[in-house]
Amino acid sequence: MDPIEYDDPNYIPQEYQPSSLPPPKLSISPDATTSHASSNAASITIPSNAYITNLAWSSVYSSTFAAVIAKESIPRTSKDHALSIYDMVEAGHIRTFYGHEDTITKARVLNPPSGKPLWATSSADGTLRLWDDKSSSADACLKFRSPNQAGFLSFDLSADGSLLATGTELKGDGAPILFWDIRKPKEPLYIHAMTHSDDVTVLEFSSAANSNQELLLSGSSDGLLSISSPREQDEEEAVSQVGNWRCSVSKCGWAGQDSAGQPLVWSVSDMESFATWNHQMELLDNYVDLRLAKLEGTWETKNVIDATWTADPAPLVSSQSSASDLLGVWVGTSDGNIGLMTSSSRQGWSLHRTFHGGHTSIVRSILWAPGVSTYTFIQFSTILLNHTTAQLFDFWRGRFENQHLASGTGLRPNTS
Repeated sequence: MDPIEYDDPNYIPQEYQPSSLPPPKLSISPDATTSHASSNAASITIPSNAYITNLAWSSVYSSTFAAVIAKESIPRTSKDHALSIYDMVEAGHIRTFYGHEDTITKARVLNPPSGKPLWATSSADGTLRLWDDKSSSADACLKFRSPNQAGFLSFDLSADGSLLATGTELKGDGAPILFWDIRKPKEPLYIHAMTHSDDVTVLEFSSAANSNQELLLSGSSDGLLSISSPREQDEEEAVSQVGNWRCSVSKCGWAGQDSAGQPLVWSVSDMESFATWNHQMELLDNYVDLRLAKLEGTWETKNVIDATWTADPAPLVSSQSSASDLLGVWVGTSDGNIGLMTSSSRQGWSLHRTFHGGHTSIVRSILWAPGVSTYTFIQFSTILLNHTTAQLFDFWRGRFENQHLASGTGLRPNTS
């Protein structure tokens, strides 16, 4: 697709400002299906004063995942912030790690050069900790500490497992990106202090886009998305492309490559808008609030959960199985239904799959394992619901009932 034409890549012309964009159009894919949670779906119940904020797969054991669990207790203790490891098949608890003194902002598995995968957690307490779930020790095996005690909001590890990048919250005048030797947590190798001027919400190395060139994508509350060379210590030389979305970036990621082999990028804002960008960080598509993507009596989007890029689209969207890749956007309704949408033009969205019957309120996080199962967690708000039970539901292949999805099938959220 052609980029939006304008001279300054950091400028969004008036006709593409969110306030002037028409609402996104939504239609149902001809072979769309809806899936109902199986009656024997697994579930995990956590304490009534706790909630789940983040999910992560194990890269080694396909049946293992981690959930970040936060508790609201007075007085606050280190037990309020936990990384719990579960077996997804049996929905059984394996072990829990404690140690952070403030909110855990992200969790995932890292693969350092040692060859032993480690769970990693970043926190608002200004530390990033690595955990070995096969060790008898309950303590973190490595701990990286922010030099100015600013909280860590994001992180990623290079494809070769040697370079760790961490993004911080705004403290004072800066929100730097710090680069570390994964084996040496004492101090960062170098710092990029001027790439962003507000919270660095996302960091992602280019390995996810199968790029031959190592790049680092960063997104921030300052509205900027930047592409830089992470091995370049001179920040002025490192930053190669910057796009200004004029809104806070909550999520972003690599979206495969264009026909010329150049990387593409997707982004989600705090206001549930969605955009795609080319390798020069020029807007390709800028969609106003996706909550406006609705079908009366069938589907009404409440929030954007995440986006998934895959080189093998067949497990996600049958009608796209002949395509070379796919960028799917996961959305949710107010009563816990989950939908998968794709876009083929600036104003056109297609609803391909819906999952429902698993949750009763907004889904905040989802993990998708093609060919295995779909597992989703729901994050309840103690303020709104006065309780915080989290449940794990699965949609196993062969264990859910697929039905053809058509307009008027009654999937509209219950607003009563």
